[in-house]
Amino acid sequence: MMGYSSDWALVDVETSGFRPSEHRVLSIALLAINADGQVAGQFSSLLNPGCDPGPVHIHGLSRERLTGSPRFDQVAPQLAALLRGRVMIAHNARFDYDFFWRTSSPSPDCTCRSTSGSAP
Repeated sequence: MMGYSSDWALVDVETSGFRPSEHRVLSIALLAINADGQVAGQFSSLLNPGCDPGPVHIHGLSRERLTGSPRFDQVAPQLAALLRGRVMIAHNARFDYDFFWRTSSPSPDCTCRSTSGSAP
């Protein structure tokens, strides 16, 4: 397989709303791929936001379904390790990255690329 010029992190999140300052991540899936195309790691989990999960009719993640899930801060170190030095690919990467940055300390060390039409 022909190598890529970068390592990648394919990311999908669901959130309780649109504002990182007010809302929280409810679920995350991440697939880390090396420049040679090999899967380097993966992570997926529902997350307990510690607040109202927002529009359940959109994402289907009720308070009951999220109960017992880890909080974002409990999984942040594992996510940061998978993101470190990678190009983060997501449908709306700037949106996802803003939620990571707001809820992580330190913020993820990655570059963002969006599949929604324009790079952030």
